[in-house]
Amino acid sequence: MARDVKGKVVLITGSADGLGLAMVDNFLKNDAKLAIMLDYNEKKGLESVAAMKAKYGKDRAIFYTCNVVNDLEKIFEEVIKLGYIDVVINNAGILDEKNIKNTMNVNAIAVMEWTMKFFEYMRNDKGGNGGLTKTNMANYPNVREEETFDDFAHELETYEWQAADDIGRGMVETFQQADTGSVWLVEGGRPAEKINV
Repeated sequence: MARDVKGKVVLITGSADGLGLAMVDNFLKNDAKLAIMLDYNEKKGLESVAAMKAKYGKDRAIFYTCNVVNDLEKIFEEVIKLGYIDVVINNAGILDEKNIKNTMNVNAIAVMEWTMKFFEYMRNDKGGNGGLTKTNMANYPNVREEETFDDFAHELETYEWQAADDIGRGMVETFQQADTGSVWLVEGGRPAEKINV
């Protein structure tokens, strides 16, 4: 299935820097109409949205300070005023071993809540235009307690590193090609590829 990024409105959580900002940059580079940037870090978010506006035009990016755990309804009501949201990417994530409950709320509960809220909004049978929600699992490394430092060091030597821009580009490629419910992999700076699970 081929999709054109041109003219799409894309909402990305956790987009003040890192992978989220790279996704914003790549969607705008591919002619998305608007990137709605959400992040809890207001200072960094305002800096990043200013950079995107300078690079792509003042009407191409907007930033909202957002806590994905608490602000879904407030943000939803604000962003739907901007027009139809075509793509939602749940990129926000934390790893806080001292506050497991908050980690789960951000990384799992909020992801499900945001996905379901926008899924209902996008549904064709409910008057929506269809759309796509993506969940970025690249932020959550699989860390096991029994692994030793030597195991970790060996993994680092063999790991295929990639830049945030590789992930951003891969997310656009996935949007352009993926069927709903399919699983895609972006690895080693190579093009996104569908995997069978």
